[in-house]
Amino acid sequence: MKKLLFPLLLLTVLWTGCSNDDISASDLQGTWIAEQQDGEKLLTNDLFVHEFCSGQQLINAHRYNSSEGVEWVEDPCAYQVKDNVLYVNGTNAAGKIYSFEADIKLEGDVLNVQVTKFILDGKETTQRPYYTMNRSKENLYSSFINVWKGGPTTPGVTYEHDIYWEYYNDGRFDYYYYDEDLDKYVTKEDNQGRFFLYGNLLVSNYMNDIEQGTQGKESESWIISLEGEEYTQNGQRVIRIDTMKWIGYRTNGTFSFEMKLTDFSPRWLPG
Repeated sequence: MKKLLFPLLLLTVLWTGCSNDDISASDLQGTWIAEQQDGEKLLTNDLFVHEFCSGQQLINAHRYNSSEGVEWVEDPCAYQVKDNVLYVNGTNAAGKIYSFEADIKLEGDVLNVQVTKFILDGKETTQRPYYTMNRSKENLYSSFINVWKGGPTTPGVTYEHDIYWEYYNDGRFDYYYYDEDLDKYVTKEDNQGRFFLYGNLLVSNYMNDIEQGTQGKESESWIISLEGEEYTQNGQRVIRIDTMKWIGYRTNGTFSFEMKLTDFSPRWLPG
């Protein structure tokens, strides 16, 4: 039960966006990414997102644990704002109905949320989390949708062969690894890869971790950056993106990847 409550409470915080004056729904519209919980910086896999949409609709995106494994989910909710208090009603990924109230305050692009009441499945909880989140303004999507080739840059971690990642506009992604027996790159057939990109936060859902040898649903989050060569074209400053870097802060350390944009996809290889 604790695994269900934690992400739900996380959700509550991001559902707030305000100004120092009375807050309106328009003040909240946009994407907010959690940074801290009760004054402590969140690990990358513990980050959560709230997207305030028009019509007082809220998308609550977070990591969800179940008997099938771990996955990233986007739960739709309804919200209202009155006198700088956020009221949210929704149903979580486990099918439980919940509602909560939170005092909210906005300082620039930083949103502070203090949950004052949280009801799950008809019962009020005693937890009163305090969250800090940042408004996301980056839009990396068009440059991100490509084929990338690379590997880990974590000290002490090396792969004998690079990995290919191919991202599609419909939210799918393919993962290609080098098969020593076949002497070529092959698709991870059971991947069922789906990705979510919120500013510089990349979340990947997939099945069966090939490196860890585990079975079931898996999800991992990364903070990403896109880099490239800067040049001038027709008097305009242009950056051609050709490098992507990932970094993830985990309980067992900091991990990183770097990959290069490539024009080749292993799916073009003959079967």
